[in-house]
Amino acid sequence: MRNAGGWIRLLCLSILSLCLQAPGFGQEKSGDIAIGSTYAFSPKNIAGRIDISVHLPGEYEKSQERYPVLYLLDVEKDFIFGSAVADFLAANDRIPGLIVVSIFLGNVSGAPPQLIAFLENEVFPFIEANYRIQPCRVLYGHSARSFVALFVLLNRPDLFYGYIGAGLGLPHLLGRRPSTWSSFRRPSLRR
Repeated sequence: MRNAGGWIRLLCLSILSLCLQAPGFGQEKSGDIAIGSTYAFSPKNIAGRIDISVHLPGEYEKSQERYPVLYLLDVEKDFIFGSAVADFLAANDRIPGLIVVSIFLGNVSGAPPQLIAFLENEVFPFIEANYRIQPCRVLYGHSARSFVALFVLLNRPDLFYGYIGAGLGLPHLLGRRPSTWSSFRRPSLRR
């Protein structure tokens, strides 16, 4: 009888270990997902390192086509979001395929004129030398970075074909937090 308990225990442990491994039987890694490449720049007139990430449209490697470029002024995850949206819209024939270039500004300090010089003297030549691009550049800035895009537009409108300032970030401009903006709330339609 004592032997039977040992066999039952061994059988239960064997079945349990098989059950725990079962979800892994039919799966195997079939590849990695990469959305782009990142390059580190050390600009001459800006303190800190600026990472530039580049995402290519899905058909880039299979064609000899030239593509417009969307430049994102990035601080967090705009590159991931911007690349996914560009691919989705292109796949649904809403926009042409885009090369998405993220300029990560989270680790640097400097004035907007220095950023303009960096774009003109370092980023544009690098992108033009390494990728098939059309002479169509669009600059996108969100929140506080929308003011950088606005600054570039007002001071060097010739640098980009188009400018997008999303979520204008007025609290940053006025030095206030959104919670102090109660007087700017949409009025109620109820009386």
